[in-house]
Amino acid sequence: ALQSKDYYLARQFYSKLFEVVEEQPGGDMALWGLGLATYLSGDQDWGVIYLNKAALEYPATEGGGRAALKLVDHEIQRGGEMGMVQASVAYAQLGKQAANWRVREEATFKHALSLYLIGDHAESVDVLMNFAREFSSSHLIREARILLIEQIPLVVNRLLEEKNELDAVVLVEKNRKLL
Repeated sequence: ALQSKDYYLARQFYSKLFEVVEEQPGGDMALWGLGLATYLSGDQDWGVIYLNKAALEYPATEGGGRAALKLVDHEIQRGGEMGMVQASVAYAQLGKQAANWRVREEATFKHALSLYLIGDHAESVDVLMNFAREFSSSHLIREARILLIEQIPLVVNRLLEEKNELDAVVLVEKNRKLL
């Protein structure tokens, strides 16, 4: 139901599922699903409540991590540029602290993307290069490479303007295959 975008039906299913598995393995994912389906069905207030509950009650799980990611996404939608700066910090923390590999992967990519959006290209390139090493089999690797290709010339030009030729050469050499 969630994949077919029938969010109201998904909300009903996840609500019943969560009642059954709340104290068992999978309770985190059921509560995350309930929060996401509720949020996407248009009831953002209750969706945020469920997502907060998942993030707080299941912090070291995939469901708790996914809920935390969605909450940061929600803050971006509400916040503007200052929201993006704060979100970048939150994504960085999730990327380092999340217990689940998939959550770390998504958080790290979103950290790099948020840096790109606020114009911190040098830091974004660093994060993307680490992402490419740590998550080389990621489903987001293509997007990470595209962001790298777009930003490396900007960073190299800035380094050359600052008369920092050695760092520019090193950056190009590290990404020779990509460029």
